[in-house]
Amino acid sequence: MKIGIIGGSNLKDHSLFQDYNRMPFSNDYGKGELLQKGDVSVLLRHGTRGNIPPHQINYCANLKALQETGVEKIFAFSSVGSLKPYLKPGTLLVANDYIHLWNIPTFHDRDCYHVVPELDCKIAEYLILICEKLGYQCYPEGVYIQTCGPRYETRAEINILKDYAHVVGMTSASEATLAREAGIPYGLLCAIDNYAHGLTGKVLDVDKLTRTAEDNRIKIIRIIEAIIADN
Repeated sequence: MKIGIIGGSNLKDHSLFQDYNRMPFSNDYGKGELLQKGDVSVLLRHGTRGNIPPHQINYCANLKALQETGVEKIFAFSSVGSLKPYLKPGTLLVANDYIHLWNIPTFHDRDCYHVVPELDCKIAEYLILICEKLGYQCYPEGVYIQTCGPRYETRAEINILKDYAHVVGMTSASEATLAREAGIPYGLLCAIDNYAHGLTGKVLDVDKLTRTAEDNRIKIIRIIEAIIADN
């Protein structure tokens, strides 16, 4: 089975992908690059150089490239902020729903087409199982909400969002909607790198966030290794 793996800049230049082929793509929506080996296609959403900010990611081009490559499942990984005190930095969460109320991308700008968005429950179950096997603390459900970026959210914004979602990020809901339009099952594992701004009454510590993100990076790589080994 052909699978797609979508990750952030924390996967850039990792040795796991050193023998993958760089495959430039160009479609009706734009250009980019995939990393490919056998039946595995890896998309680094911030670019293989890691310099594309979230508000400038070409989601349509990226997801169209994965569709044209023939992937049958997408395993997505996203760094997020926690909107709940009990969801501690350094832990993982498999999302079972999402909120995205603005700047929603679509492949259907010129026709009347409606899609019922969802995250794939079978992929979610599989991701939870892998985390259990590896001994990682993983919350089996939660709502992801996407903001625009590239800045972090204000305290006032987080005070609103925390009542409706569990984690906050800047990218994955756009991908999930387009994957649904493309007919590709999409599952999302969130790596909690920090408490969202103001949630604990403290100023967001970007240096601490970076250290936690590095610890989570190791976990994500091991999970991806397990996915590839199973495929």
